[in-house]
Amino acid sequence: MNNWRVAGLALILAVAIGLVPPAGQALAQSEGSVAEPQELAPPEVSSPECSWIGQRILMLLWRDDIDTAKDFFEIYDRFGCPPDHAGPAFRCLVQIGVSPEEADPGLPERARACWENPALDPTSFAPPEPQPQPE
Repeated sequence: MNNWRVAGLALILAVAIGLVPPAGQALAQSEGSVAEPQELAPPEVSSPECSWIGQRILMLLWRDDIDTAKDFFEIYDRFGCPPDHAGPAFRCLVQIGVSPEEADPGLPERARACWENPALDPTSFAPPEPQPQPE
């Protein structure tokens, strides 16, 4: 599982620094002329790349890391992900509220639930039960 995360992060960084062209952009032909861009449908909010980046944006905003969230928004936009989904998803996260635990281990689950369904009723969200720690 960690290998997939490393590979995903490497791809995102490669796109961000310009080593890989953004999604939907055709590669240049060998003779130096630029190929016509292919008509690709924009990715859905639930696509793996949009979901992965979007959930991280929510968690960064929750932790008040605005600068890093802005950097992730640039990557999110570069992938052509729908821009109007982040606001309602973050509103959902705020409505669910704060975890009573200081380390907030439930934040990823709340971010995932709100990303998948921004209209989630906060009273219906039941975070997973914490695992008992062996003594």
